[in-house]
Amino acid sequence: MTDDTPADPICPLCDRPIPPGVPQSLHHLVPKLRGGKGGPTVLLHQICGLM
Repeated sequence: MTDDTPADPICPLCDRPIPPGVPQSLHHLVPKLRGGKGGPTVLLHQICGLM
């Protein structure tokens, strides 16, 4: 039997899972003020995004 449940995303800063219900933040890889408004983003723990 296979588990079709998607895995929790991994925070690229701390390498830990980001489970549902945990405060999260979408982080722009290029700052919005430098032209990254429509660019790629990554999901981080909210606390990791503040560092």
